[in-house]
Amino acid sequence: MAVLERTKRRILSEQSRALERRGIPHDRPDIRSVDQPTVRAVLDEARLNDADLSRASLVGTCLNRARLVGTNLTGANLWRAKLSGADLAGANLTRSNLKEADLLEAGLIEANLTGANLNSAVLDRANLARARMVEAEVKSARVQQAE
Repeated sequence: MAVLERTKRRILSEQSRALERRGIPHDRPDIRSVDQPTVRAVLDEARLNDADLSRASLVGTCLNRARLVGTNLTGANLWRAKLSGADLAGANLTRSNLKEADLLEAGLIEANLTGANLNSAVLDRANLARARMVEAEVKSARVQQAE
């Protein structure tokens, strides 16, 4: 089952302005994100094995416990995506944006994360066995009890 929410409101810029008014430090959204309508998909437990989702915009998408074995997510934007318990074994996440993504207990066995942005991502108890992470950015990522 999939649920899509679409709005033309500029949610990112509105949130950014609210944070600025309160003096809260944050990363400003880039122009491209702000100019696009927001789409949030709920794809929990979806089976997307071997799918080609390269360069897909999956910002904030809920993919908890989804099966993404061997899926091509090269260059995909998964900023703030929910991938808790997802199976991404053998997935290609080269140059993907996983900034602030929730990968709690995710299976990333033999996944290719070359050049991926994992800054501030949650990787607690994730299985990263034989994952390729050459030049991956992991600044401020939470990695507790990961394999």
